[in-house]
Formats: sequence, structure tokens, C-alpha cells
Amino acid sequence: IHGQTRAGIHGSTSDGAYSVVLSGGYDEDEDKGDTFVYTGSGGIGSKDPDELMQGWNPAQTEHQSFENRYNKSLQISSVTKRPVRVIRGFFKDKKDRTYDSPYAPAEGYRYDGLYIVDRAYMKDGKSKYRVCAFDFRVSRIHFIYVPINYWLISCYKQRIEGQPPVPIRGRSAV
Repeated sequence: IHGQTRAGIHGSTSDGAYSVVLSGGYDEDEDKGDTFVYTGSGGIGSKDPDELMQGWNPAQTEHQSFENRYNKSLQISSVTKRPVRVIRGFFKDKKDRTYDSPYAPAEGYRYDGLYIVDRAYMKDGKSKYRVCAFDFRVSRIHFIYVPINYWLISCYKQRIEGQPPVPIRGRSAV
């Protein structure tokens, strides 16, 4: 589902993003279930993985940019509107702080479906540095690829009416 072991964005600068993991890695992330604001990659001066994992999230030490290959892939997805897989994750740091979104699972990771990147933009972060931000919304269309005579065509399937919403931790499904 997600091709990266540490990075929260998986994609390419030619095809766009394939998947993201939303687990509160940056203070600017905002999770509202069917929509969310995802903060891009980079802006962290250290490249040492042990240092990066010391706190809730490492301190921003420089501006992010769309030159970063992960951010570029999400920027491309904001133009193509090709759906991106979203995985929500539980995160607990070494100080026992957890990601407090009610839409995050109580533990582990959960695939939450396909989302569209509506907009890619720069904004002032909570530190003095600028971050890449991406507005996501749940995709109401799923893509199915059907092989016909060695050609691939794409068909669109609307979500089934009454399909349950994104689960909220601590609440039972309706």
C-alpha cells in the first residue's frame, strides 16, 4: 500500500504521488476525516534517522520547497487529480505523546481509501519557516482497470450509497 519505510509520501516526479501516511508528523497537519491538510516533506536540517526520531517531530530548521521530490509528486497530483492512497497511522514518540486526531487508529496503521489532492501551496508554518501544504478530500470515484484486447481502459465506479464514513476512534460504526 505504501512503498516507503520512513517517508510519509510515496510517489514520483513523473507520475505524481501514489500514497501518503497521515500520522501527525508535522504540527501543521489538520485531519477532519473526509478532508485534511497534509504538510510536505523536508525543512529538517538533520539527515540522521536517530536524531529525527527523538521527539514528537523534529524542529523545522529551513523552508520546505516543491523542489523536494516528495513534495513535487504531491504537487503533480494536485494538477492531475489522480487519486492518492491514504493510510492513517497511530504515532507515539519516546515521550509517550500521541497523534490526537480522532480519525487516527488507536494503534498501528489503517488504509482509509483514495483521496484527491485539491491544492498544493506554500504557507507559513508554526515555526518561522514556510511549509508545503496540500489540501486533500476523499475521492468519491474509484478507478478500476479492465484489460480488453491488450489495451487498458479505465472505468469509473461511484462509491456505494450508504458506504460508512472514515472511522472515528472510540465510536462504533453506524
